[in-house]
Amino acid sequence: MTHVHAFLAVDRLLQDLTKCKEPFGGKVILLGGDFRQVLPGFSCLVVGHWRKKSGSTIQLPLQCYPSIQDPIHQLYSYIDFSSVTPQELKDRAILTVNNERSMEINNKVLEFMPGNETVYKAVDMIMSEDPQDQLTFPEEFLNSLTPTGLPPYELKLK
Repeated sequence: MTHVHAFLAVDRLLQDLTKCKEPFGGKVILLGGDFRQVLPGFSCLVVGHWRKKSGSTIQLPLQCYPSIQDPIHQLYSYIDFSSVTPQELKDRAILTVNNERSMEINNKVLEFMPGNETVYKAVDMIMSEDPQDQLTFPEEFLNSLTPTGLPPYELKLK
């Protein structure tokens, strides 16, 4: 959640820099999250249009509407993975808000890659001398967790 004053400051700054009095200096600003919390008070996003208090609309540029609506296909389907270099992949990223969606995306990208999939599993034992910990945290429960910053229990690689 960002206070509306932060957006108003960015709006004013972009208008000053571009010497343009349109909202945000005429630049397209893409915000994500709960629109009721992040969009400035003077506008709201309605089906691909910015609607101002006056009721007029501003059509977003066509580059905001890719012809292929699948970002995985759009970013990875034309890559020759047998000869791809890290440099070619560094500018291709799909951002997501949770680990579950991230793993879905990773699994779909793996489908584009040639070769056999290898599954690596995490160690499933508790490092504790208290036998009660073994009962409190069963292996099935630990294997279902995907903590932020750590790989999942089953990591699939090619």
